[in-house]
Amino acid sequence: MLARVARERAQAIRGQIIHDPPPAPPSPLCTPRVFLPKHEQAKLQQIMPLDDPSPASLPPPLRQPGKKKYHLTPEDVSEIKRLRQEDPDTWSRKALAEKFRCSPFFIGMVAEADSVQKEEQMEKREAVRKTWSRGKQEIRRQRGVRRDSWYVFDQT
Repeated sequence: MLARVARERAQAIRGQIIHDPPPAPPSPLCTPRVFLPKHEQAKLQQIMPLDDPSPASLPPPLRQPGKKKYHLTPEDVSEIKRLRQEDPDTWSRKALAEKFRCSPFFIGMVAEADSVQKEEQMEKREAVRKTWSRGKQEIRRQRGVRRDSWYVFDQT
């Protein structure tokens, strides 16, 4: 129904110039003060003075930030490395992090996976990528192109 009405309207106005102005001109009252020129800010200050010139106070945090723990000894670090080397499948980053009560990121810094394990992970990833549809492959390719453009700097 709506498509038919829109099509009829488009046929009726074909060849005509349409002027559809905004409902009201922009006002400095609805524009953030940061975007206004200095003389407009002065005028606006006379019309609507700021009650509190200090920045607004923030709401309280939802949870208190955790204290950093430096509880691992050099012996613990060597134990993490040993376990990771002996059986990387059993002692994954997550398992080691739970055992030693630290983050998986820290485990990755201390005991990096060996090249064989990295190769296995790459093969698993490639096997999953082969099951992707063409559309998903194209989307990932485009995402990579966009990500690469983030770090392109003009060095002229």
